Amino acid sequence: MRNVLVILALLTSFVIRTSSFAAEPRPNVLFILTDNQGAWSLGCYGNKDIHTPSLDRLAAEGVRFENAYANNPVCSPTRATWLTGLTPSQHGIHRYIDPKLFRGPEARDLLAGRETLHDLFRAAGYETGWIGKCHLGAHTQPRAGIGTWIVKMQGHTTSFYNTEVVFGSEVKKVKEHLTAFWTERAVEFIQKQPRDQSRPFFLYLAYNGPYGLGGCVNEDPPERWKTFYADKPMTHWPRPSAPHPTQRADLKHIGNIRSMRNLAAQISAVDEGVGRVLAALKDANLEQDTLVIFSADQGAVAGHAGFWGMGDHATPNHLRDGTLKVPLIIRWPGKVSPGTRPQIVSNLDLVPTLRAMLDLPAKTPAEKLPGRDLSALLLKNESPAGEEMLFAEFELARAVRTPRWKYVRRIAVEPAQELYDLAADPDELTNLAPQANDEQRKVIAFLDARLTKWFSQHRDKQWDLWNGGGTQGRVMGDLAKYLKTSAPDSKTKRLTQQPKPQD
Repeated sequence: MRNVLVILALLTSFVIRTSSFAAEPRPNVLFILTDNQGAWSLGCYGNKDIHTPSLDRLAAEGVRFENAYANNPVCSPTRATWLTGLTPSQHGIHRYIDPKLFRGPEARDLLAGRETLHDLFRAAGYETGWIGKCHLGAHTQPRAGIGTWIVKMQGHTTSFYNTEVVFGSEVKKVKEHLTAFWTERAVEFIQKQPRDQSRPFFLYLAYNGPYGLGGCVNEDPPERWKTFYADKPMTHWPRPSAPHPTQRADLKHIGNIRSMRNLAAQISAVDEGVGRVLAALKDANLEQDTLVIFSADQGAVAGHAGFWGMGDHATPNHLRDGTLKVPLIIRWPGKVSPGTRPQIVSNLDLVPTLRAMLDLPAKTPAEKLPGRDLSALLLKNESPAGEEMLFAEFELARAVRTPRWKYVRRIAVEPAQELYDLAADPDELTNLAPQANDEQRKVIAFLDARLTKWFSQHRDKQWDLWNGGGTQGRVMGDLAKYLKTSAPDSKTKRLTQQPKPQD
């Protein structure tokens, strides 16, 4: 009898603890995503030229991932991946999208039918908002169920000033610098939220800065930061003797101190905005109840190894680490212990991690998501299940990266294979594949098999470019040649097809 009573007491205690945990309110979630920003650009990642005190403080208070990557080196594909957890061969956005899809008769939401973070949080009872850059189609059509829809009309950034912005379904011209504008809209969103956590919020704050490409690099940054950097020598900024031979765009910025100062100023402007938003959380007494995630859509370089910009600014398109490596900082007071994490992680991991960590109801089966659940890594500092590998793709190129090796395979474009020993060659300047020794050939065979297996598991036939599929992104350069010559009879169908309904 005594044993029975002990067992009943233990069960009662377990039920009480479980019920208490289940009743614990979910946190607010603030997901801040910047545009074209490599991890190298922040002080907390070792940068000595650029002033980023707000993000450095956020990193000190949370987890900073030392090896976080995007799975693609351009914006629309990576933004789609951050929001869905799917790779381009699944969601179909392989490059940035055509402006005709933003508004007008051909406009459409390229994520329609896909379960997004906004869908997950809305199903869990969250108030949801999208403020900033979209670049995923149908910009003048607010997504169903998103309470706040304030987005940039354009995709890429030609200027930070006098820009069209969509408020709900109304388009207005905004004169002020967009970084400050998005910041104030986010602060207003936070100030409107209930203090009692009766309905938590999910805010996706998508800055279109620092950007750092094209003509906007020559544009005057906000006056405060223009003055701050006016006489800075940018001593630690890369100054290659010449652009890399394959670099074909933004050549004028490489080694140009004005471009360096202007880009640094835009980075500091974003940092200032993030600080303002985080202060609004504290002022609203919501800091302790909010999970904050900071990252960038994909990496970008600014003179490193002779490159500037993204993976489509060289010929052929490339998947070098500089265009993939992003900052990733996560702060959840009282839940996530501060510190650094050295494991390789990617934007594919965010959706499965949030689903598991916050017990979000989902329709998409977990096995369809190619990313890893990092909740144990965040909450317990335990290594996540699965291989520590990054899988990336950009149209005709696919890559797999381990802590030491990077292997790239291409179709229809040379070089067909690339192998880099990242321990000896972190800038990926010496392709070992053409003259590989016995050990390196074994590495190539192993990684090639892993690459083939991974993409055979994580693809939608409609969007698998390597096997007769099409794309929702723009078609240009080598991809246009490939589609025209490899399947001329089906070219039109493959380039204009609409997404199939999803399960």
